[in-house]
Amino acid sequence: MLEKVNAAIVSVMDAVFGWLLHLPRDLAVLVVAIVTAGIIIGVRVFSVNQEMMRRVRDDKIRLKALMREAKKRGDREAVARYKMTTSIIGGKALAAEWKPLLVSLIPIVLVAVWCFSRIAYLPVRPDTPVVVRVYFPATRVGEIAHIVPQEGVRAETGWVQSIGEQKAEGKDEVIGGIAEWRLAFTQRKEPYRLQVRFRGQTYEKEVVVDGLRSGDPLVYFPGKDVEGIEVALVPYRLFGIVPGVWVLQPWIVAYLVMVVPFSFLIKAVFRIL
Repeated sequence: MLEKVNAAIVSVMDAVFGWLLHLPRDLAVLVVAIVTAGIIIGVRVFSVNQEMMRRVRDDKIRLKALMREAKKRGDREAVARYKMTTSIIGGKALAAEWKPLLVSLIPIVLVAVWCFSRIAYLPVRPDTPVVVRVYFPATRVGEIAHIVPQEGVRAETGWVQSIGEQKAEGKDEVIGGIAEWRLAFTQRKEPYRLQVRFRGQTYEKEVVVDGLRSGDPLVYFPGKDVEGIEVALVPYRLFGIVPGVWVLQPWIVAYLVMVVPFSFLIKAVFRIL
């Protein structure tokens, strides 16, 4: 169900942002960041009372000046009163921040879903071998699996592979089974339907090789003899070097590096609070 929703969102967003895939990837991310910043600020203009926010700003400036004067006089009662008033005003401003945040969330999620499917990874290069990994339960190690040959696909390591041990990174612990193929695809508009055959069952993974889109790298089959099929796509990095940070993928870091300053810039240029 989730995959169908994701596919529907990507299909709709392709109509809006699909043209960006013809641009250099860094420029495409820049455009998406500017559009996102525009959405965030645009929503803020219509959902937050700008006149009230200006009064809040001016009141805070005035109260800050009054507190300095009261401190110089040693008037603790006045300082406490000004602090309480500042807190009340700050609470009113904070309450107003939730509405634009919630309204902006929907378009931002739509953009993020599209970016993950279209921007997060570089497209598969036509006629260039790419690694395809198929994951199995550990109990299937030693068995045989094969990919169904099809027109436009070349198997550099053969169509049939033995399932080997998949070990935890840096450890000898076997956590599953894995088989790898090196496949080269001829460029075409329609996605390939890669078929893995194992124990009489067929498992499919869509592979996009149109020179523009990347598609999702991994598809899962919970509870099945084939647990997942992965195409080893190359992650997009800003300028080819900016890495991911902690759990954030490189494209998210690139996106945030651009969208945050653009949001502040647009606010400053148009004097939006």
